[in-house]
Amino acid sequence: MHFTQYTCVHSFHAATHEALMQHEAQNVIPLGNILIGARGQDKTDWRDPANWFMATITNHQGLVLTAIMTPPHTIISHYTPQATKTAPKP
Repeated sequence: MHFTQYTCVHSFHAATHEALMQHEAQNVIPLGNILIGARGQDKTDWRDPANWFMATITNHQGLVLTAIMTPPHTIISHYTPQATKTAPKP
C-alpha cells in the first residue's frame, strides 16, 4: 500500500474525483469541498485548501481510500472496496 499526502487541491481532485463520484450521494461533502478549493473563489476560514489535509491510499489495483479534512471540521474518508484507476502522483 502507498500513502500519498497532497498539498495541491487540483492534484487531489484529479486523483479522487472519479472514485468519489461512484457514490456521489455518500460523498457530497468531500466533493463539494474539493470543488470549492479547486475554484479558489473564497479562501476564508476552512475554505482555504492550504490548511487542508488531503490524502489517498493506493495499492497495486489502484485507489483504496481517500481522506480530506478542512479544519476545524473532522476528517472525512471514503473507502473504495474495489480499487479504481491508480491515483496520479501529486
